[in-house]
Amino acid sequence: MQECKCPVFLQADTYYRLLFGGNQSGKTYSGVMEDAIHFTLEYPDWYPEALRFKNPTSGRIIVKDFPKGVGEVLEPALLRSIHPRYIEKATRNSQGFLSKVIGRNKSRFDIITHEMDPMSAEGWQ
Repeated sequence: MQECKCPVFLQADTYYRLLFGGNQSGKTYSGVMEDAIHFTLEYPDWYPEALRFKNPTSGRIIVKDFPKGVGEVLEPALLRSIHPRYIEKATRNSQGFLSKVIGRNKSRFDIITHEMDPMSAEGWQ
């Protein structure tokens, strides 16, 4: 097993995880790393076997708002973590913020905010 240079959060082999912390405590980094791993389906040796997906994934990232939550924080972190070669299509909302990403492997995720109608959080099917 190779050494993990990541938050312990990512090594937990529990189905549910919860991460609390103050500013600059690693919440976004941990979440984005988890998202990138599942999106690409390229799991590091240290990632718990029981939590690995074999097929393309569908996910949803919920942030406080688009200007700060996506524009200043989430999108730059995602672009540092997911290499463009994995991305088939990235869609932006009417404000110009990243709102959906589809991978070449058919994994996908949407980005929504707390400001949106709660029905936006309903499942796709």
